[in-house]
Amino acid sequence: MIPSLKLSDVESEPEYLPMKQFQEKEMTLWIHELPTRGIVYVTLYFPLPLLEKEELSKVSFLCGLLGELRTAGMSSEQLKLNTKTDLGRLNFSMQYYQDQECRERCKAYFQVDFSVLKEKLGKIPEYAAEILLGTQFDEKERVREILIQAIEGMRQNILGAGHHAAMRRAGAHISASGAAAEYSGGMTCYQWMRGISGNYEKEYEHLVEDWRLLCRRIFTCNGLIISMTGGDDSEFARRLWNVFPKGEKKPAYAVYEPESLDREGIEIPSEVAYAVCSAGMTEDTVYGRMKVLARYLTLNYLWNRIRVQGGAYGTGLQVSDSGMVSFYSYRDPDAAGSLRVYREAPEVMRKIPGGQQNITGVILGTLAEDAPLRSSREQGAFADRQQMLGVSYEQRCRRRNEILSMTPEKLAGMAESLEDMLNHENICVVGGAMQIEKCGITQIEKL
Repeated sequence: MIPSLKLSDVESEPEYLPMKQFQEKEMTLWIHELPTRGIVYVTLYFPLPLLEKEELSKVSFLCGLLGELRTAGMSSEQLKLNTKTDLGRLNFSMQYYQDQECRERCKAYFQVDFSVLKEKLGKIPEYAAEILLGTQFDEKERVREILIQAIEGMRQNILGAGHHAAMRRAGAHISASGAAAEYSGGMTCYQWMRGISGNYEKEYEHLVEDWRLLCRRIFTCNGLIISMTGGDDSEFARRLWNVFPKGEKKPAYAVYEPESLDREGIEIPSEVAYAVCSAGMTEDTVYGRMKVLARYLTLNYLWNRIRVQGGAYGTGLQVSDSGMVSFYSYRDPDAAGSLRVYREAPEVMRKIPGGQQNITGVILGTLAEDAPLRSSREQGAFADRQQMLGVSYEQRCRRRNEILSMTPEKLAGMAESLEDMLNHENICVVGGAMQIEKCGITQIEKL
């Protein structure tokens, strides 16, 4: 007989990730004392200033320019050579953390990630100043190349993994973080880049001024959070913090009104589709139980109905820590049929058999998904995210207990909660024209 893991074999509490927090005047420093074999991971979180949603696309594209263009002191070739020599990791991104109490607001940050050998830690302030404060943006043809590459890269992502684009689009109707993510990395951002590309000669000079102004507004020490994993050097953090000038006061939260409920289609040249139905969790939703429910429906109901019977290449139900619940299908020959399957899920749940059904495997799989094996860098990043979201260790313990204590009866009892969510559904289908038409969608945007 093959040995199997029992629930009693599992730790009842999640791994505790200690974080030291230092506040010295206006400087905030988070330290994660984890073994990193001589590598130090440093993350800078710059709060975004007051920006309209439409400005987020410009900031998002800025992420792809930094480190690729010449600076005040280095050519682009010299900069790339030096950063490859001195840094193990240099990455720029935008991150949003949904407020758990108000769906119209989130924390919005421009994030910069470095990794270096401990003996080269002093290089980070030099590169931070050179790149974040000194990028020139005056290489017109190089910027055009990066723009064309970004457009094609996003186009290929939408064609090959349209469910991600559809979830971003649907998420814009659910929360502030969802709306911000759509404008900075979804179809809205893609269309903005296409518009710039089509009128590049006229737009370029205006964009250069916009990017220079955005850098002056974003890269300041106001509200800056420095996170270190594998290093505990407050003197280094102080030197890094002092690189940046003081600027305008930044808000604690970005306020972005989610868009109204909608059914949308994104038309692509394809015979298959990606069908997404998303909704926000209701106030009475138990997060841990919802994670188990998602895995149960994915492996049983959705897999059988959409993958096996419907012929789609993949399907699932995802639950995000921002409070969004999303059904999706992947390379689906029948998007309209999949949307019907999603709507029927609550009724199927009500018929889940009682105590005789063993859901131990589903619970163990949920635990593994919720707490995967993480490297030291990933542990530090995870701890940062929990801090940003306001999730305490006690809350993590409660969520783990919600997962471990799940029963078939509790699963069936969540049918009403899921039905309430689906009454406020947001649908987005990425696919060919015929697929979208069969879904009864009239609001269509072409790729």
